[in-house]
Amino acid sequence: MLTVSAGRRGQEQEERSPPPAQFTLACIDQRMAHAQQILNCSFDRWHDTFQAVSFRSRSVPLPKEFVEYLVEDGVYLSESNTALPKRSAPGISATEDEYHDWSEEDEPLSRIDDAQRAAQFPQVVAAVQSAIADLGGAVVPKLSWSCPKDATWVTASNSIKCTNADEVVLLLKSSDRVAHDICNAFDSCIDSPEQAVPYVLVLKTYYDLKPEREFRCFIKGHDLIGACQRDVTQYFPALHGHTDDIEELILEFFEEHIQHKFPDPDYTMDVYVATTGKVRLMDFNPIRGFTAPLLFDWDELGYGVSNRENVPDSQQHQHEAMTDAGSNSVVGTVTAAPLDFRILTKPIAMQPNKSAYGVPYDLIDTSQGSAMTEMLQQLQDADTALTAMHLVTQTSKPEE
Repeated sequence: MLTVSAGRRGQEQEERSPPPAQFTLACIDQRMAHAQQILNCSFDRWHDTFQAVSFRSRSVPLPKEFVEYLVEDGVYLSESNTALPKRSAPGISATEDEYHDWSEEDEPLSRIDDAQRAAQFPQVVAAVQSAIADLGGAVVPKLSWSCPKDATWVTASNSIKCTNADEVVLLLKSSDRVAHDICNAFDSCIDSPEQAVPYVLVLKTYYDLKPEREFRCFIKGHDLIGACQRDVTQYFPALHGHTDDIEELILEFFEEHIQHKFPDPDYTMDVYVATTGKVRLMDFNPIRGFTAPLLFDWDELGYGVSNRENVPDSQQHQHEAMTDAGSNSVVGTVTAAPLDFRILTKPIAMQPNKSAYGVPYDLIDTSQGSAMTEMLQQLQDADTALTAMHLVTQTSKPEE
């Protein structure tokens, strides 16, 4: 049975069943947040305050036209683009005679237009290239909120690592996560931003980070109440025997550098705990919405509804212990202390993998009117018609 371990600040070192499976997936909690909570988690809003404890990075303001270009249909590369390696072998180039029947007129207009559009932002490209050089020659890009790690399938190295501006633009333009930031970031909010949202491109120095050293922390009422491994698709034996030390390092880091400095009382933060004991801030995320609770579920953590001012104080600070008889999981009362620290303690039989990011969206979109639902409906209609024809044929056969 899949189990999680609670740290010493939580219950004693006891093997417990995890939350139901749906809570370990990046499912969407539809309870509403305020637009300001989303804005507070934008990199440009918090980085100046926490720069000293974050990874080295640079920000590039993006003009409105470039942001619009990122969500336009199609991803096409010009001949001079360096995002992908050339297909011909070194020292070998095609002659003009070999392509005598090719011309610009044969190229799709959308491809020509897109390549021309990409060339219309020399200032952005120059700023990105300069930042990459300043950060050591290799970076990890992200928009205001999200990193385009869902688009690594389009790169030659299948990595989020970028060494030139063309690679950065290719990842941004191919990413559904980036498109969501631009088009749907406030879909889970009860209100809208009062002003137009300025988008920034964030470039962080690339490090070959170990996924088992990344943790998501949950803050409620300015207190750290929970933390768990960030990658829940893998079991990490290397964490065993070190959870108490990691828990202490995260708590000390939070109390010294984060607590009461972030504007919202309820939020999550992602941190990296190096084997040397140094802790680095990776990101902030709002509660609920498109943020995944991973090895927890939101109600278990005691957040209640995200609009806290509509919840009586007595309900904000008291949460009864719950027992899930179906999974034999026990969740204790959530208060400012103790800290509930969780990791996976056994190998996983089946979990979603990062490679699933490469699946075309049409294959998983089952919303009303989507291509998948229309295809299923057509198949169902065809099956119904075939069944009806078979019945008619059987009925019309002459008796022998």
